[in-house]
Amino acid sequence: MELESCDIIKSQADWFNQNPEKTTSPESVEFVADLYRAIAAGLATDASSLKNTRAPFVACLSRSRDQLSQWRGYANGGYALGFEPELLESSLQLVTEDGVATPGEGDPYVAKAIYLSHLVGERVDQMVQDRMNDTIEAIKAQDSAKKDKAAGKFTDSVIEIVSTLKHMKFYEEHEYRIVSRCRESFFTPGSLGLIPRAKASYNKKAVQEVIVGPGAFAELRKASLERYFSSKKGDFGAVAVSQSAIPYREL
Repeated sequence: MELESCDIIKSQADWFNQNPEKTTSPESVEFVADLYRAIAAGLATDASSLKNTRAPFVACLSRSRDQLSQWRGYANGGYALGFEPELLESSLQLVTEDGVATPGEGDPYVAKAIYLSHLVGERVDQMVQDRMNDTIEAIKAQDSAKKDKAAGKFTDSVIEIVSTLKHMKFYEEHEYRIVSRCRESFFTPGSLGLIPRAKASYNKKAVQEVIVGPGAFAELRKASLERYFSSKKGDFGAVAVSQSAIPYREL
């Protein structure tokens, strides 16, 4: 993803060279184009370290309430949680593995996934424009601290966009993501080895619905959830429990 963003940034440099009359300062076109290329090259060089020290943690949600491909791909006949979006986002916070809040920079936020390449280009272009003045000032001032600060802001902006990219073939998932820039708080074993994790909490009353996935004993599973939430109204509030409308069974 970092390299895809680099290619988009380099394409902006070519655009400046080909359309000098459309820029606010035609006399500085070559300088700005070179700046775009330098930023892209620096980002590409930094890609490996970004993954280790600044890469985001992401949790995935969907706007599709009851979709067969989601059940097959992710839930395996399990359950889907339906959230009240505003309450979920406003109550998100990072916590330690023991559940102690760790407020501050890096707190989670909700972002919509980007599937269409032209939208990615527009966001990268706008981001570069937004950061251009800071970078030019730092270069002109010959101030290494300003240069580092400008480069850091630019990298953070690129990572913010990269965190929302997904291949167009997944468009039907209508994905949203909970994104956080932080250090891991614990690890879990998986097929890829030890997987770094960041723990977040949210207001339980943000849970509005639980959907029982297609599969065996769906009615019984629904009844057990209704009994559970009836005993936990003080924590969760009123939670609707329903069954998937999909007549699907694992073979």
